[in-house]
Amino acid sequence: MIIYSFQLKKENVTFSLLEFMSASLLSRLETAEISCDRVVLLDELRATTAESPDRIAPFTHLIQSAFTDLARPVRSLAYQCALNYISSNPYMSVHFLSAYSAALLHKSADISLHALSFLPEFITASRCISENLLSAATMAANRWPSPESMADLSRAVTACADFRCADAEENGISQAMK
Repeated sequence: MIIYSFQLKKENVTFSLLEFMSASLLSRLETAEISCDRVVLLDELRATTAESPDRIAPFTHLIQSAFTDLARPVRSLAYQCALNYISSNPYMSVHFLSAYSAALLHKSADISLHALSFLPEFITASRCISENLLSAATMAANRWPSPESMADLSRAVTACADFRCADAEENGISQAMK
């Protein structure tokens, strides 16, 4: 991907091309009224921030609201954007806790189970909120029992246990070195 860098000067304000593109995308996402537009724009966001996840920050409120969008493709792209962002910035996962929990506990089975399908990845990327996510996910899996929901929950619990073991092993090694 080639990024052209130039400055656009107007009214004593300097914008880089990336800032201008981000502002334009943000504006278009905020005003998108139909699902197919949101899909195209979220896909553009996912693609343009893949190598620079920090650029997702101004879009977090839109990503959060998309977790409960009626259109599955919109939700999928929102989850992918969020995961890209928190994989690069794990401490930012707390900003998605409320919205992701709301999706897990949503009254729509489709929205809830779709959120549950991303749980193992969220657990892996969001260690600091994993207990809260597992709690909401357990309620969701019990509310909408199916082989898939139980498998998703099981994979998330395994992911959580795996990093707990890794942390314990790391702590054991550091204690042994003292």
